[in-house]
Amino acid sequence: MSLSFELAPCSQAAAELVMCWRNDAETLRNSFDSKPKRWPEFYDEFATNYFIDKTLCPMFALYDGERCAFVRFRRIPHWCEQTDGVCDISIMIAPEWRGRGLAGQILKDVQPILASWNISTVVAEIKPDNVASVKSFEKAGFVFFDEHQHKNEKSGDVMPVLRYVVRPSMGFGLANCKAMLLDLDGTIADSLPVLKKTYFQFMKDHNLEGTDEEFQQLTGPSLKEVVGILKDRYRIQSPEDALYQHYENLLADKYASEVEQIPGSDNLIRLAYLKGLKLVLVTSATKRLATEFLGRHGWQSMFHAVVTCESVKQAKPNPEIYLRALTELQLQKEQVIAIEDSLNGIKSGVAAGISVYAVRQPQSAVTTEHMFQAGALRVFSGLTDIAECFFEGAGDGN
Repeated sequence: MSLSFELAPCSQAAAELVMCWRNDAETLRNSFDSKPKRWPEFYDEFATNYFIDKTLCPMFALYDGERCAFVRFRRIPHWCEQTDGVCDISIMIAPEWRGRGLAGQILKDVQPILASWNISTVVAEIKPDNVASVKSFEKAGFVFFDEHQHKNEKSGDVMPVLRYVVRPSMGFGLANCKAMLLDLDGTIADSLPVLKKTYFQFMKDHNLEGTDEEFQQLTGPSLKEVVGILKDRYRIQSPEDALYQHYENLLADKYASEVEQIPGSDNLIRLAYLKGLKLVLVTSATKRLATEFLGRHGWQSMFHAVVTCESVKQAKPNPEIYLRALTELQLQKEQVIAIEDSLNGIKSGVAAGISVYAVRQPQSAVTTEHMFQAGALRVFSGLTDIAECFFEGAGDGN
């Protein structure tokens, strides 16, 4: 398949073609405005509204040189906390080109163009019953953002829509990438159940009663910070070093025998390794825990380095741990990507100038919106999706 793009000319012929596609029965059914367009009124609309922003011109997608789709963009002045670099996108496939899987590929291929136009966030609004469009946008990397009430500018009618978003990037992929930096807990290690179990065991060992609320507050800080917080909060008499050793011993046994891998992690790690990427574990856990986990799953020999909380003075979201990883690799920030699941992790990588891709696990309390606001370039629903995106067709996920 040979896809390319051309800027749509502001001409009568282009307007006539777009109106013809727009008035197709199936297109009308999936549009927010289901009334057919009329000539010459549509030409006036096309010549003014479609070209009002000279920096976001509409485009025709071409298949082997033949026009097969029309893609339009409109700038959004305010989106979450962003006041610039946001646009919405709509796509219209020519009736004779439907059913060939073009929409998803077009929506994916247009993203580097939008990135070159300084667009950092792209928003799509889709009718809830338009299942085909949802699948096309998801195929192109868009992720569900929220349900929204769409107001028709002409009629004033309001209807529910699904909003999907993506963060486009220049040359998305691994063309210039030399290394992949992976977080541990919650990214490749399904450690939350074990961390919770260990917290309650530690509290019980010191005749204290743990709570779910306190455990949630303690997810994120390093083990040393957690021990310090608990010692100060409950005035535990034992020396802090002894408490730290006790807590780490409890965890180490479980990381070596109980902590399972996140689905899709084995496939992603092996594909990246076979691709020749240097793998680095960048984690707030201790080196002992990280080593126990990697050894349990047979990954230790695949990792070039392990950078832990013991290697730095300040934990995530401070960028120190990622800057240390770059030093270990002797690479520039533009030559690596990072995979994270937490807001602190995303912020840490972004602050170090690294391209961070987020994975949002099904049980996560962190929203897609928060991940984008933290600086993630793109949010995936699982590691299998990341593997398919970066190594398309290279293997099957777990």
